[in-house]
Amino acid sequence: MTFRTVISMIKTDSRLHINGLEFSLNLGYECEERETKQTVVFDIDLCFESLPETCQTDDLNGGICYDALIRNLHSGVADKEWRTLEHLAAGTGNLLNILCPQVCDWHLKVSKLNPPLPFSCKSTAFSISKGGLR
Repeated sequence: MTFRTVISMIKTDSRLHINGLEFSLNLGYECEERETKQTVVFDIDLCFESLPETCQTDDLNGGICYDALIRNLHSGVADKEWRTLEHLAAGTGNLLNILCPQVCDWHLKVSKLNPPLPFSCKSTAFSISKGGLR
């Protein structure tokens, strides 16, 4: 039995995880808060309906190049001002739909580190999903 035969026999729940992706963005409800870029962390899970070809071919043409994906996500969100995490998450989700058509489900968590609050708070976050992925 070859490696390819074994892989093709496996019922897959294959996912690509991108965790702790940090961008400096203009995020904040008030204008004053958006004047200074803040660190926003993205955790992304991309789920495939079937095992990506990359698993068998070891070639990126059959999968997702996460370097290109990350660069495209950054280009799509970095030059905008975002008032809320919710709007940023929805905008990023729309980009995922465009950039990753081969993905059946995705889950996205967007966290704002050390938000300017009167009390100590390490982060605030908003999560959004496409499909049944949790």
